Amino acid sequence: MRFKLFQFVKKIETVKSVFTRDGKIHCLTKNNSKFVIESPDDLFKIGVDHVDYSLFGMGDLDYVCDEGRDGIPCINDGNSVENASVSFYNNVKSDINSVIKILSLNVCSIKSKLKAPDLEELCANYDVLCFCESKLDQYDDIEIENFKALPPLNRSNAKCKSGGIIVFVRENIYENVKVLHSSCENVLWFAVNDVLYKNVLFGSVYIPPENSNYSKIDIFDVIEADLIRHTAEKDYNVCLLGDFNARTGIKSDFTLLDGYVCNSVQLEDIVDVVNLENFDVKTSRYNFDKNVNNYGNRLLQLCKNFEILIANGRLGTDKEKGALTCKNCSTVDYCILSPNLFSFVSDFHILPFDHMISDVHNALHIELLCNPIVTCDIENFDKNNIVKPKWDNNNCQLFNDALNADNINDLYERLDSLDVTSVTKDMINDFVVECNDIIIHAATDSNMLKEINVSEKKCRKKPKCKVNKPWFKADCKRKRSDYHKAKCYNWRVKTVDSMNNLVRCSKNYKKVLNCQYNEYRRNFVKKLRNLSLNDPKSYWTLLNRSGNCNGKNKVLEKVSNECFFEHFKKLSNAQEDNDCDFVDVDRNTVTNLNININSPKSVAIRGLIYATV
Repeated sequence: MRFKLFQFVKKIETVKSVFTRDGKIHCLTKNNSKFVIESPDDLFKIGVDHVDYSLFGMGDLDYVCDEGRDGIPCINDGNSVENASVSFYNNVKSDINSVIKILSLNVCSIKSKLKAPDLEELCANYDVLCFCESKLDQYDDIEIENFKALPPLNRSNAKCKSGGIIVFVRENIYENVKVLHSSCENVLWFAVNDVLYKNVLFGSVYIPPENSNYSKIDIFDVIEADLIRHTAEKDYNVCLLGDFNARTGIKSDFTLLDGYVCNSVQLEDIVDVVNLENFDVKTSRYNFDKNVNNYGNRLLQLCKNFEILIANGRLGTDKEKGALTCKNCSTVDYCILSPNLFSFVSDFHILPFDHMISDVHNALHIELLCNPIVTCDIENFDKNNIVKPKWDNNNCQLFNDALNADNINDLYERLDSLDVTSVTKDMINDFVVECNDIIIHAATDSNMLKEINVSEKKCRKKPKCKVNKPWFKADCKRKRSDYHKAKCYNWRVKTVDSMNNLVRCSKNYKKVLNCQYNEYRRNFVKKLRNLSLNDPKSYWTLLNRSGNCNGKNKVLEKVSNECFFEHFKKLSNAQEDNDCDFVDVDRNTVTNLNININSPKSVAIRGLIYATV
């Protein structure tokens, strides 16, 4: 019966994908709703109005089910008991923010890229930012508006800043993110709970190149050990993102087993051909880069061991393409997912290369479906009517004639007889209201008040983020405009000359940007030095304004409560030093010493007493 039920669900038009797991049929509808089908009665949940039980060898039943579509009670043919409820469910819509957008990028020094506003404007469109090769140390403090940074992984024991991983999470989902322990500096592990349809274990990865001094043989072994530990503690779905420096070509990233053998030994959880087809994922993986290196083989083995699949060349607009991600000649940046997450990926593609956000790498764009916020649209609502005055010169005489002379004279007499010393706020308000009533009444009679229906238009588009840098002056804006024009032109024509022009414009843009930034820093330091001597108050005001507004709080956050507790515990438990032997001093000796010490003060005081002004 389950096989017949599975085939029936696959043919339903409203079903986007269907697969089996743990003896149950799981399906995802086109409106991104998730259902579990265990019996023919569950078909009403996914929009089936009538079920022929004879198709499943069960015969006809008089009583069909207790609940029909969307939980509305149904009898026999699945029609709703209350027809009025149908219109309510037709008006239910998911919120615009029903996806979590993730950006993964080898940024090649994030501090240098944040000098220009390009990277921050790109980040404003995302919810999670995974940057590798951040090149930071423990003293660097990076901020992006509306984002909170997770504790970064910085490379230690290096002669200069290199490597490193930093992840930013938007403030509204920061509470749902949990940072997990990392055994090495190559992966930053964090889990996102209660936001997506499934709890997901994310790993932001940066693996140095094979010929690098920081390359290690056991890098992939350590990653596998962390994966085993974290997935054993909780049933996470896995998502690995970042720069693996692994070239995998088009080699298979999963073990292909015979479906009949799997069903015979009840191994339905194995990712085989049938399950991949149910996920609408092809077994063959597309990739423009056909080369394979040692790291590539290790990465493919890791995918086979944990039954996770490479999304590049399989999903979104990158499907059947496999775009290059580094220097336009190789694919080393990947998104690797658990098969259960494939149905929840609404988009995946490789962003075009931008010289201002990375040196040689393309960014990865991933969208995962999340739990939607359900809102209801009410059809019969009261429109907002606004009455606005509109002066008409043709009705000027009509307006003058409509003014009530008796009311004006009465108001004037009351104002003239008013005692100024006893005026209250309420009395003033009453006079103003009466004066307004006289004018409004005349405007109404002269047809100078128009009633306008205002409909509230909800903007479903995020406002464009504009980042203002104090060093970003007119020269920088002009060079940036030239760079973007060259970038758009190169995107249209894609010739050698247009590419050379784009590179030249990017270099000019960076050169002017660095000059303006360095000049701003020099002037700022010079101003600080002058103010520290001449105007200390302005000095500290400028220093606090130039720094982070939450700098003091961030410093306190770095010092844990346990550290404070241990510090004051040691102070309170400090033992007195009893080894010191104090010798009794003669009081006369002390007095003589004080006379010699205080003699200059005495002379100065006597001079003040007898001084003449």
